[in-house]
Amino acid sequence: MYGHFGNQVFHWIHYGFAFFCLYIGIPRLVFDLPSDRKVERTFAFAIRAVMWMIVLAYILIITKLFEMLALLAILLVFSLRKSLFSPDNTRRGDSVFAIGKFFYNWADGQASLKTSGMRRLLAFRDKLINFKVSFSIKALEYGLLTVVLVISGYIRLYDVVRNPSPAMSDAYVTMAWMKYADERLLFVDGIYPQGYYYVLDYLHKFAAIDSLYVLRFTGPVTNILIVFCLYFIVSRLSANRLAGIAAAAMLGLFGDLLGGGWDRQAASLSQEFGFLIVLPTLFFFYRWMVEKKEADFRTGVVGAAAVGLVHAIGFGFLWLGGGALAVAELFLRPKPGMKRFLKWFFAGTISGVIAILPAVIGLVVGKHFHANSLNFTFEESLVVRPPIRIIDWIALFSAALLLVSSLRGSFEKRFADLFISVFGFGIFILYEFVGWITQKDMISARSPDLWAIMIPLLCGMAIARMLGWIGSFRYNQFCFAGIFSLVLIAGTIVHPPKPIFPDKLESDEGLNQYLRIDQSFTPKSWTIVYSFREGNNMVRGSGYYMYVGPKIGDFDAPTYFLGVYDPTKPGLTRYGEKKVDTRIGQDVFIFYEKHVYKNEALLQLKTEVGKAKEYKTRETDMVELKKWLELYERSNGKIEVYYDGPTLTVYHIHIIEKSKPVNE
Repeated sequence: MYGHFGNQVFHWIHYGFAFFCLYIGIPRLVFDLPSDRKVERTFAFAIRAVMWMIVLAYILIITKLFEMLALLAILLVFSLRKSLFSPDNTRRGDSVFAIGKFFYNWADGQASLKTSGMRRLLAFRDKLINFKVSFSIKALEYGLLTVVLVISGYIRLYDVVRNPSPAMSDAYVTMAWMKYADERLLFVDGIYPQGYYYVLDYLHKFAAIDSLYVLRFTGPVTNILIVFCLYFIVSRLSANRLAGIAAAAMLGLFGDLLGGGWDRQAASLSQEFGFLIVLPTLFFFYRWMVEKKEADFRTGVVGAAAVGLVHAIGFGFLWLGGGALAVAELFLRPKPGMKRFLKWFFAGTISGVIAILPAVIGLVVGKHFHANSLNFTFEESLVVRPPIRIIDWIALFSAALLLVSSLRGSFEKRFADLFISVFGFGIFILYEFVGWITQKDMISARSPDLWAIMIPLLCGMAIARMLGWIGSFRYNQFCFAGIFSLVLIAGTIVHPPKPIFPDKLESDEGLNQYLRIDQSFTPKSWTIVYSFREGNNMVRGSGYYMYVGPKIGDFDAPTYFLGVYDPTKPGLTRYGEKKVDTRIGQDVFIFYEKHVYKNEALLQLKTEVGKAKEYKTRETDMVELKKWLELYERSNGKIEVYYDGPTLTVYHIHIIEKSKPVNE
């Protein structure tokens, strides 16, 4: 069901429309920005939109107003702000009366909707007729970029469009926190940056699709955009599109050779979303320091604050880059002046204050910090210094080459080279030595992700400088593009692109049946009985969840099935009661697992010692559930089989009496 072509097209259209509205369309109505190149303007609008929507979500959740109607009303007010509440009377008058003028002209027969529409359509047709596509280096380069992005998308999206089970163990926590936002609940599991989960919930509200689709789609889309950001930054800083394409290809096509968590490229994680904001934010800070445009500085500050609201590691990554910018300016422009220093101080202070403000609010209302994240931050273990690989030596050589390149040329070129070189050396030291010296698990586990992004930046900039040193002649760009195309083809032959199939907590079969039930039955009229512990996060907001077995250890489900319901009585009747339980949905689906899905990779981790016991418990529960089902059928007749597959059978019990929700 999930992977059917029509189903995917339907949900991608909804998702794409929501994404376009939230981060491309609406920001253009809400924010005023000076004219700029299209990509830069799009990034600037998107950064402002992310920041604005996260802050708005916090406010509306605290005030219990986080609803679609409230969002639409606020968006309408802010969209009209530039015209209706502008101090410029001429602009306001033009905006207000233009519509009225057309209406009265139309009423008098002096204007026609058809004529106006045809005029615009003919103008657009003339543009298309006059547009001639010629074979140029620019077209060839954009063609290469398209190929890189398409293959990058194939690698990251293949599993996403075929299989519903979310990637990695964090997926169900992400799903739960997104749904807590939808229910206007703040820091249910403890204080942790919620920005990314609010972004997901905005997409969920505007797309009007199951949150599982939003979760599955957003992770790969984020990582494909990171690949594009590498192209964007390198091509802008080096003024060489081929170098930008090379940087994008390194992460997009060959990222599994760079280190870091390759599975994360197909997963929906807040850290990677933070990285997506970091890269263009650093570009705007760089351009502000070179061109001294105040709009770039404001965009940089907004981006820095947004990263702080999304992920702490992303925030640290950003300010390592900010430190590299400051060092580059200190060496190339030793006397920047007090005004520039105060602006840097302001940027750091305001973004830091905004980043920690939600935590302060959480502490004031009596919340505690998220325990697992807090433990991970300070946890220590035996960390071994990572070996220096060939790709690391290439990146270090690139950083050294950029350092040499920064000695000559225009200020803009020298500044870009020194910035990326210092940034690269800093991230390498963090990756290679800091985790080893401090023995901190968080640094040793997350610094490879930073270094995996830094390697393409360094190599892309170095390629640009080497191409510049070769010299220019009439057809050199075509030669370079041709050579790059051959290298790209050879690389994909030697190291063929392979889709990412990340670790998953649960089988696709179970998730497919959840989606089938969710789309076939009225919301909150059904209950799933499942041994999958994260099932409660999965069905939250759509239906209700019961854990199969009795309460064990510290796991606390909303309700339990075995030991609660008597199989000798009709419907679903609790032990000691005579009437059917009216606290559960009218349709109950019992998931009997013929073979309990086991994540073998998790079983090998020392941090997941409880997984083996959990799987054993689930297998025991299935034996008991089988006995319960057999006794129920002997006492009450055959149970409807809703689905019967290779590893899973779903039984359906329809309760005749009017039911009340299980959690009410």
